[in-house]
Amino acid sequence: RRAADTAGGADEVSVWCTSQDAEHKFCRFEPCTWQSFGTRPSSTTPHAFEARKLLLRLATDPAVVGIMRERRYRVGTLAEMDPIDDRLAEKMEGGGKRLLGYNTNHGMSIHVRLRTMDLRGFEAYPSLVDTLLHELAHNEVGPHNDLFWHLFAQLKADYLRHHARLAQSGALFSGASPLQLAGVAEQVSDVRAAVLGTVARDRMAPLPPAQEALLDGYFSLTERRGGNAVGGAERQGDSGEGASHASARALAAERAEARRLQQQQQQQQQ
Repeated sequence: RRAADTAGGADEVSVWCTSQDAEHKFCRFEPCTWQSFGTRPSSTTPHAFEARKLLLRLATDPAVVGIMRERRYRVGTLAEMDPIDDRLAEKMEGGGKRLLGYNTNHGMSIHVRLRTMDLRGFEAYPSLVDTLLHELAHNEVGPHNDLFWHLFAQLKADYLRHHARLAQSGALFSGASPLQLAGVAEQVSDVRAAVLGTVARDRMAPLPPAQEALLDGYFSLTERRGGNAVGGAERQGDSGEGASHASARALAAERAEARRLQQQQQQQQQ
């Protein structure tokens, strides 16, 4: 069973102490109230309240907020994936493969497996972010084709560079560096390598040279537009209004056109 769908209240904040965009956001959060895997959770299983806090933390992560705003994503429900979904998927897919999340109807809902296999805690935050970014990419592309992996690589790059820029500006969240809270200090030291490694692990194969070239082109394009793919000159607490918001929308439109042209080129080559 799950908790009833509820939107985050105005006074509900995460460790980030930030808010979602008013329009491009996760509208509801849905943790599991208890697990339907055959037995009741033990005393060491984190409560649904803690799962909800983690969903809110993901939704209000400033880099995720920037991606949602720039890409104009809107997700109906961000939910905790029930462990029984994981077990059924493992049985169907075989080979010990675990289901980490899924996206229903291009953003109607996104489910993320928050808990470890033994249900004693939660997965590491950077891993949860990677799963969320993967599922957000399905808002635009359904199958795991070249377009999907290129989009996922873009989102991962956007995420890391946003946090790198926040850290460079000296921004603190709950008294801590964004790199510390996001757990990406090592990754931002070499964003390109981190992106390639993340995508390779997710697709269980390295990106082909053509995909690496597309990623390098994306880096080049976004760096010319201000050195960071997400957020531009925004700072913590920025509502997205004004020049920075207009710039983000213009860049989003430009990238959408670039993706359309790339898709046409790939279709012509097939």
